[in-house]
Amino acid sequence: MARPKGSGVRIRAGIKGMENAEGPLKAVLISARRDGMEVIAEKRIKKDSLEMRLDMQPEQFPEGAVLAVVPENVKGAIQVNRLVKSDLFPSLKISKELVLSREGILEEADLSFRPLGEIPDLWKRTHKVCGRVVKRDPHTGSECPVPGAKVTVLDVDLNFFWWHPIPSHPFCWIFPFWPRREKLGSTITDECGRFCLEIPALDIDAMLKWRLHLRCLPELLKPVTILDAIAAGVRPDPSVSKELERLPDLKPRLKPWPIPGPDPRPEGGMEQGLDHPCPHKEGGFSKHTARLEREKAPFDAGHLLQNPAFERLFHELQAGSAAFQPADLKIQDLLERSAFPRPIPPPEMPCHEELVEMLHDEKVVEAVLKSNPIVRLFRCFVEMVPEWHLFFDIPDIVFKVEQDIDGDGQLETIYDQGYFNVNWNLSAPTTNVVIDAWENAICVPCGPPYQPCTTTGIVGINEMAVDPLYLSNTGYAIRVNRPKPNGTRPDAETPFCYTLRLVGCPAYGKAAYYKVFYSYENRPETHFTESWYEYQISTHTPFQVAPDSKGFYKILKPEYDYFPYHTLLNWRTNRYPDGRYSVKLSLYDKNHNPLGLSLPPVPVVVDNSRPHPIDFTSLRWRKSVGSWNTLELDCPIIYRQGHDIEIEIGYMVGARHLRDFTIFFRGCGGFIDSYNYWHHSVGDNLRAGTWNVPMPNSFHQGGYYFHIQARSRAFNAVGGLATNWKFDPVYIKSDRILTVVVLD
Repeated sequence: MARPKGSGVRIRAGIKGMENAEGPLKAVLISARRDGMEVIAEKRIKKDSLEMRLDMQPEQFPEGAVLAVVPENVKGAIQVNRLVKSDLFPSLKISKELVLSREGILEEADLSFRPLGEIPDLWKRTHKVCGRVVKRDPHTGSECPVPGAKVTVLDVDLNFFWWHPIPSHPFCWIFPFWPRREKLGSTITDECGRFCLEIPALDIDAMLKWRLHLRCLPELLKPVTILDAIAAGVRPDPSVSKELERLPDLKPRLKPWPIPGPDPRPEGGMEQGLDHPCPHKEGGFSKHTARLEREKAPFDAGHLLQNPAFERLFHELQAGSAAFQPADLKIQDLLERSAFPRPIPPPEMPCHEELVEMLHDEKVVEAVLKSNPIVRLFRCFVEMVPEWHLFFDIPDIVFKVEQDIDGDGQLETIYDQGYFNVNWNLSAPTTNVVIDAWENAICVPCGPPYQPCTTTGIVGINEMAVDPLYLSNTGYAIRVNRPKPNGTRPDAETPFCYTLRLVGCPAYGKAAYYKVFYSYENRPETHFTESWYEYQISTHTPFQVAPDSKGFYKILKPEYDYFPYHTLLNWRTNRYPDGRYSVKLSLYDKNHNPLGLSLPPVPVVVDNSRPHPIDFTSLRWRKSVGSWNTLELDCPIIYRQGHDIEIEIGYMVGARHLRDFTIFFRGCGGFIDSYNYWHHSVGDNLRAGTWNVPMPNSFHQGGYYFHIQARSRAFNAVGGLATNWKFDPVYIKSDRILTVVVLD
């Protein structure tokens, strides 16, 4: 029978063994492209036969197409291709010549699947990906949840050209090319920015094999943290944080990694360990230079390649080059940030003919040269490691987050992960993911579950109830950061800081509008004009709450549809002067007439100031038997001449509301000693004194430093519900460092 003109390609095939299919299956037709795979068509299989119609003419049929039978929840051409390669499910190749010879109509006699065997349960496995989307305050570092955002999990596949231009150089550059992303699933964050979804395990896992290989995975996809950079002796970009400006000058630690041989490419891979660029190129590194670099290595790389104890030797080598780590500074979050948010330009690339000789493909060379290189801090090293069997097809997941930030019904991107933010290992990192949204994201403070109103007025500050048990009549929290005299802990005078959510119930009688008034230091009252975002649960959208031209806020109804519940005002106290406030709610009808209801004012003491002063006032030292030697505080040097010594430091520490301070002494051997003082009474806000530190002659000569960290007792009225507000949080702190050189 002749094929009707313009009817397209039709494929019929029989599938035996359908009784072994415990779950739904589908047929997927895929074809290879230069930059990966693509799905041409797919259709669910309901019985032991298949008919698939394609919207293309026979002459449009691609070369080398593959028809595969796979579980229905397998997504994307990349995953289908992995199943085809693994031979877990039946597949067959369909040549273009066959399609042309049959005029686009393929019958069961033309196609022969192998029968379905027992379906492995691997395809049933899923992995739960859960986490939160937050927006971080650039000034305080506090996290604010992002509700109503669409979180999409993507499988990313990249090809890499790795360039190690100089042996033992601490930097290595990656040139990514031909990226490909496929969606695995998506969900919407709840009112507290939380999300959770199941993704197929097959979308992440791939067939692994063990081999002796240049170790670059999974570290390849791990961001270079500040701690990593310090460990390599490379100074992180100081623009990441002002904390980094206090780091001493670092000297790069040259890692004598094994140098690849003449053909370092792993099977199926694209990695290149370049001994040299073009020999004739000016400024290039010759083989002679590479040989000299090898001779500097303290161990024989070739020997390690054959040594079964390589793993132990390598870790011993790592332990021998201990990193400079500012321990006990409680800045773990800082140390985990990216060390190089801005790109570092690589040295000059090899010439075109060298790249072609190494990569054997003009188009790959062209793609590499067009890509933007990414700096990697560490060179690869030889190790027995698991490697993806399809090296050119590296599966990993990233997140994309979108939110309607302008109310037009269209989603805008508020986060999109790059190459070095990949979640490579699906374990703990994907069950508690924290996504830091971009500056354009809309965040809404989280709050407790909905409770019907029982009273009108301001009834809470963030999570803390306005109650004599927690708040004094002068505006201080009395259970948080209490003094520590000898014996029991008396009531505190702890002020508030940062953004305070005033909680209350304005829905009273005929009330349609409200204002929140404040009086600062007993001055005349005025009303707030703050604006902020809330989240409407029924529509899954954030929206801005703002007063009208006369300062009136509209009462939102029903009150259980707007989150956080019962929000009267988001008060950004850091924009107001520190001191004593009295805040009060006033209600109005639909015509802006006051209802005349007398609601009690709430006292609040605000203090966003940093501890001050923090000073070193004196420095002196002495031998174990001897008189004191006074030193200047500018670049002090102690000549101990091999003796045990004692160092005395003078200090002055103060704050408007001092919680405590700690003096650390650290140096070549890391942490040495510390001294801590916690305020004894609410008026104990300035301390001056001395602290003595013994230093045996067994301590290495070199650089040491004293570090004072002072902490305010101000807090933000969150996080104390579990302890009934008897806890000791830190929000505001200041630091000072004094460096001392000790020489023999």
